[in-house]
Amino acid sequence: MKQMRWMAIGLIICATALASDAQKGTVPHSSPDNYKAHAEQNGVTISATLLTADQARKAFFADVNRCCLVVEVALYPHKDAVAHISLDDFTLRVVGQDIAAKPSTAKTAALHSSQDRDRVRPMLIAAMEQEFSEKGLPQGSATAPVSGYVYFSLPKVKKGKYELEYAPQGNKISLALN
Repeated sequence: MKQMRWMAIGLIICATALASDAQKGTVPHSSPDNYKAHAEQNGVTISATLLTADQARKAFFADVNRCCLVVEVALYPHKDAVAHISLDDFTLRVVGQDIAAKPSTAKTAALHSSQDRDRVRPMLIAAMEQEFSEKGLPQGSATAPVSGYVYFSLPKVKKGKYELEYAPQGNKISLALN
């Protein structure tokens, strides 16, 4: 029964992706202040929130909590400014420890969150990858606000504090996420 459910979800996600040319990512909040943390640099405000396990369950069909931590990131370019977005510019750190991770691709996150090991597994992985990709932070240049999820394969630390580093063109900003 569970396999049939995942097959149906996978088909719906794939059909939706083929049927629409919708922009990747999520809808940015109306203000950068609506996120847990925010900072400004070079004409761009970056905002971020580390999703709780409950928030991640509500945001995704797939169990993303099994594989990674999810950070919702938004960039708000100021008037006449351009945000250059690359996942390579992000790092998530555990405060006070030598533990850090660069973002995972949608495919890597899907592979790690897949728990079924039967003949349906490739379809599950493809459906999860599609979902993670569609909701992921868009990359490239932006002159208007953009937002999306960034996935980090990092251990969940009980009562741990996390810090998101964003370093476009080597100019680092650190955001305390909890």
